[in-house]
Amino acid sequence: MALDLPLGRDRGTGPVVADGTVYIGDDEGTLHALDAGTGVERRSFRAGGRITTEPVVTGGFVFVGSSNGNVYGFPVPTP
Repeated sequence: MALDLPLGRDRGTGPVVADGTVYIGDDEGTLHALDAGTGVERRSFRAGGRITTEPVVTGGFVFVGSSNGNVYGFPVPTP
């Protein structure tokens, strides 16, 4: 299956896949959590600046760094 999500000119981060979810940041500072099988967006999170780090999934949370100097974390979305 191919996922089709417009991410802008410079997508910001590479995709990370964990437990059936694809995490990827776009050039507007939004982290998307997509179902790896269907492509349906499970959750999105808008950071206070451009997402500058690859998402890290650990301990039931997803963490990303932002150009505003903050690190954001939120619970892994459930199917």
